[in-house]
Amino acid sequence: MRSFISNPLLLTTLLFVAVSVCSSEPDHVTELEQQIQISTQSQKVDAIIAYMKVSFFFRSKLALAYGEQALKLLERYPNNRQAALVYLYMARAVLYEDDLSQAKVWAMQSEKIAQRSGLGGIEASAALVRGEIAFTLRDYEQAKKLIIFAIERSNQVQDRAVEGRAHGVLGKLYKSLLQYDLSLRHYLQGLDIYLKLNDRLSASKSHEYLASLYRKMGVFEKTLLHQREALKMARALEDNRSIAVITSNLGTYYKDVRDYERAIEMHQESLRIKHTLNYQRGIIHSYNQLGNLHYLAGDLESAEYYLTQAITLAGDLEKPAHVASAYLYLGRVYRVKGDMSLAESHLLKSLELFRKSFREASLAKVHLELARLYMQNEALEKATIQLDNAERIASLHGSEALLTNIYREQSDVYKATGDYNAALMSLHSYLSLSEVLAKRSKQHRIQSLIIEHDLEDKALAIESLTQENKIKALELEQQKTQNRLYLIGLMLVFLVLFFLYNWRAKNTQLKIEAAALQKVKTANRRLSLALWGSGDTLWDWDLVNGIMVRENQLEGLRLPPEVIGTHIDVFKPLVHPDDFEELKQRFTDHLQGRSEFYEVSYRVLTNTGDWLWILDRGRVTERSEHGDALRLSGTFKNISKIKASEYALSELNASLEQRVEERTETLKRSRDELAMALEELTKTQEHLFEARKMAALGRLVVGVSHELNTPLGTSVTANSLLKDKFKQFQSQLNESTLTRNDTEQFMEVASSCITLLEANITRAAELVQRFKLICVDDGSQPEQRFMMSDVLAGFQTLHRSDDKVTVHCDCPADLAVTSDRQTLSTVLEGLYQNSVDHGFANKTEGNIWIQVKICSQKVILYFSDDGEGIESESASSLFDPFYTTRRHDGHVGLGLYIVFSQVTHLLRGQIAYQARSEGGACFVIQIPQMIETS
Repeated sequence: MRSFISNPLLLTTLLFVAVSVCSSEPDHVTELEQQIQISTQSQKVDAIIAYMKVSFFFRSKLALAYGEQALKLLERYPNNRQAALVYLYMARAVLYEDDLSQAKVWAMQSEKIAQRSGLGGIEASAALVRGEIAFTLRDYEQAKKLIIFAIERSNQVQDRAVEGRAHGVLGKLYKSLLQYDLSLRHYLQGLDIYLKLNDRLSASKSHEYLASLYRKMGVFEKTLLHQREALKMARALEDNRSIAVITSNLGTYYKDVRDYERAIEMHQESLRIKHTLNYQRGIIHSYNQLGNLHYLAGDLESAEYYLTQAITLAGDLEKPAHVASAYLYLGRVYRVKGDMSLAESHLLKSLELFRKSFREASLAKVHLELARLYMQNEALEKATIQLDNAERIASLHGSEALLTNIYREQSDVYKATGDYNAALMSLHSYLSLSEVLAKRSKQHRIQSLIIEHDLEDKALAIESLTQENKIKALELEQQKTQNRLYLIGLMLVFLVLFFLYNWRAKNTQLKIEAAALQKVKTANRRLSLALWGSGDTLWDWDLVNGIMVRENQLEGLRLPPEVIGTHIDVFKPLVHPDDFEELKQRFTDHLQGRSEFYEVSYRVLTNTGDWLWILDRGRVTERSEHGDALRLSGTFKNISKIKASEYALSELNASLEQRVEERTETLKRSRDELAMALEELTKTQEHLFEARKMAALGRLVVGVSHELNTPLGTSVTANSLLKDKFKQFQSQLNESTLTRNDTEQFMEVASSCITLLEANITRAAELVQRFKLICVDDGSQPEQRFMMSDVLAGFQTLHRSDDKVTVHCDCPADLAVTSDRQTLSTVLEGLYQNSVDHGFANKTEGNIWIQVKICSQKVILYFSDDGEGIESESASSLFDPFYTTRRHDGHVGLGLYIVFSQVTHLLRGQIAYQARSEGGACFVIQIPQMIETS
């Protein structure tokens, strides 16, 4: 804990946790809790059921408390449907609390009530929960029966949502039984159901299941594809619960491909959301994962902090399985730190806690870590015992990926103890299992494509049959409609003839009335549109009766009612005191005939107590025979914006000079700040360039050592064994105790060792030759003048015998280039081999196009193929040393790096990758060399 406060990342996390604990729950859950509080009797039970439906997983304890409250209410107000649902969600809640016995009791109670009441959907859901319990207890046959029953029952009652969830659980079951083809089929069926129901939340979970399955199968590109699709759906729904789970899983998948930076980013996002949701168990999981990731990334202090947090929180919540994982990861951290006693103590605690939980498969990881600890302490006998335990448990639970690591560690232990036969056997087991896993991954990939294709064909066939049935139904309905229309037509002819005379007689009169009415409507409509368009209010004041009528009245004004009297003083309380006298003077002048009309602007009181500027215009429309005004008409409109603009313009003119001076001073300061920022940026770029060069050199050294380690290590082991056997053979020969059987055994061991040495030394030699190509010598080949078309013709001839790939070239015949011809041929050969190994790996045939153009004294060469293409996530790392997506097939990851080095250093050019819209890959090479056209 001594360096945590100095770590900015950890300090930021601590601050965020403090804020998150105080944050409120999502609005939807809060609304449901409020609904529970304000509801009564049976409505309260429905509110509790709605809350439990969305919270049994994230807030299981609170959901159980509400469930108990609902059961007490149901004792007074019985309702079978409500009771069955309450027991169902309580069973699901305690299932996530690992109380399997209580979950089974409540699930059976729910199923019993639903079966007795004919509630087929709830009956299927309860059976499904029982199936999940049996699955957790590894009673796979019973689990399969219950889940299949849930599928059939939900299908009978047309409850597609339960059917989709049952397919997902059955997919999990088959995945545990390693029957990946059946698992994939059920996962895809569940996804199809949810998509047809437009249930995007459940569809998102189905994508998660598919991602988990593809990860198990080793198909990582589809793993990330489905996981990202799940995350996209969850974010579109703004479902923080699902986003928290999906980002956590996505972080795990990034860890599998060793992208630790993005994995940490995903788990931190998940942790933030879980704090907002107050999802304690999920927070423990995120702490464990972040601790493990920081350990893998080499940040031991951050790893220790997160794992300590996990142990503290998990201990408070009494979650032994989560505590066990934290102890395992923390023991690994202390081992790397060199604190062996503390590491052993934590690993033994982890072993004890895993034995108490249902996660027996995790025991193998703890035994493996203990073995590494004892090997580091040179306690080889203890290490051997731990490795044997790890191998036994991993084999029992089918953890083949873990077995490969165990075999490698066993080989090292046996070699250290001098048991070279056992070391060779373990090494052979490691190589064999690695090869089996690689082949199985390919088989799973092909099998998944076949299953997806079959399901698509079935979906298309079902859709085709549905369309045919609809067409037939429409044809029958059309025939019935036609028959009815014939009968109706005959009746209509009679009615038309009967009413024709009356209609014709009345038609003339109706036309006259309609024309008059239309003129009135048109005039009124034009008036209304004119008033609406101008924003004016039309008023008419009957001075005899004291009545005022208004049209299109402005909203919010505090105007007098319809009956207002005959004097202007009625408006005095509503007009601003500073404006009323002017209004009254102009109004009086017009009434007395001293002006043609009156026009005045003044402020009127609104309903909110504010003042609104209006422009009022009017004139007398009717006078008596003595000249007294009898009626006035006019308009007024809102001019507040105009007045505000006038005031703003006045203030702007007054402060313009001062603002110009302030702006000039601000621009001078900005110029000086920009100059300083530019200087700082230049220095930062120089430091970043040096750091990037050192990082690239480090990656290159690590990659070379890693690739050479395996063949050289194997060669050393074989050589040691051969040396030992030779001494034994020589000793028996000198003592004359050598038998034929001893000779045959020695020859067999010698033959095996020689074969192993030859294969691994050849492999090492090939790697060294490839590493030599990394070291580019600018003067390795003299520059010479040659025709570009000759180079391409020779390349095309060289590969003409390849039945799998066809090479097409397009180059100006008269293009002459002065450059390194041998290096250019090597670059083309490297790109060709990349297309064959990666683009056409799963294709029986393919095409390569090479097109050469001239642009601004540069030769631009396009090398493209119609292969499988390159994932966008891999494009940025194509030219990095030791980067490859097919390391399991023996590829080192130096091909494109060598091409890049030769183009940039020897040809003094540039190379870049670009995706093809029609599929495949394309590399663009520019050679800024001496070029001339003959």
